[in-house]
Amino acid sequence: MRKSPLDLGQTARIQAFADDIVILFSAPATYHFSTMCHRPLSKVADWITNNKLTFNNNKSFYTIISSKRYSHIPRIKIGSHNIKYCTHIKYLGIYKTYRGLSKTYRGQNTSTTLIIRSLK
Repeated sequence: MRKSPLDLGQTARIQAFADDIVILFSAPATYHFSTMCHRPLSKVADWITNNKLTFNNNKSFYTIISSKRYSHIPRIKIGSHNIKYCTHIKYLGIYKTYRGLSKTYRGQNTSTTLIIRSLK
């Protein structure tokens, strides 16, 4: 398997196609996300700068997929940009609501998944 030029470690997975990028994080509870996302997203911010790319905050957001109710919405940043929280995701032209995506992830051992989508 080919190693990604942007290694985010064991806590994150990255999926990219053309100018669509999705970063997946998983944790046992939502209050872990702000802490666990900080270092990998700092790497993303550095990678964006080093490759002379721009981050489009208007087209970037995150959502939480969980089979449990959650009361804490974490604050997520890439560099100095706050990422907006939303309850749906559109990736490669497919629009999914939170409920539609949660069924996809029920087979995983983690109870909560964070998705960050960034477009240029």
